[in-house]
Amino acid sequence: LILSGCGTSSASVDKKKVEVDTTVQTTPVPVPKPANELFTLSEAEKIIGESAHLTDSSTSRKDGTTTYSSAYTANEKESKTGKTGNVYFLMIEYKDLETSKKEYASVLKANEKNEGVEVLSNLGDEAYFHSDGENFYFIQVRKGIKVFRIKVNKLTAKTSRENFDLVAKNIAELM
Repeated sequence: LILSGCGTSSASVDKKKVEVDTTVQTTPVPVPKPANELFTLSEAEKIIGESAHLTDSSTSRKDGTTTYSSAYTANEKESKTGKTGNVYFLMIEYKDLETSKKEYASVLKANEKNEGVEVLSNLGDEAYFHSDGENFYFIQVRKGIKVFRIKVNKLTAKTSRENFDLVAKNIAELM
């Protein structure tokens, strides 16, 4: 009796072939990368504008917070300015959102009194750029519980602000 509704019916059924479009248009979502893959020699060289080498790299964990840092230095002094370009990267993953917001705000507040601080609205959840126009570029970006900073020390004639901004944008998208 239970199976009686499963048989064939004597009523005619109009069968139409229906084609379903199974292609889906999507925008690729960036997959978060580990900190040591976010800022590489290639990115450093784009910013410095010349060949460079890794001079420091470390990872530490303490009280639920993970910190990764790296530094790259140009292989030679830049001839026009006589300076050797350096770029530093720091990524901190805090144990919670409240701590990441607090630490981000602390660094911003320490720098706000200086000229050249520009709050950015197009990177991460919060971001700002800072430069004196002659010696350094600095950016700090917070996205969720992660904060990263990039600082170029000793601007040279080959240092690229355009690449600095682009690298920061790419890192923000991938973190």
